[in-house]
Amino acid sequence: MTRRRTSRLERIALLVLVLLVLVAGYGAGLYLWAGSKLRTTDAFARYEGRPADGREPAGC
Repeated sequence: MTRRRTSRLERIALLVLVLLVLVAGYGAGLYLWAGSKLRTTDAFARYEGRPADGREPAGC
């Protein structure tokens, strides 16, 4: 059984693809983690116009 030798370009392309997938996965995880943290902060509550303790604003 003969084994085809992969070219240098193919190996580089595969390495780039694997690194791209890893970076994309890390970025997505970081985005989701930061988003969940952001929603619990007082600044985000003020941005939404509600009190930081989670109550609904008066007059609703």
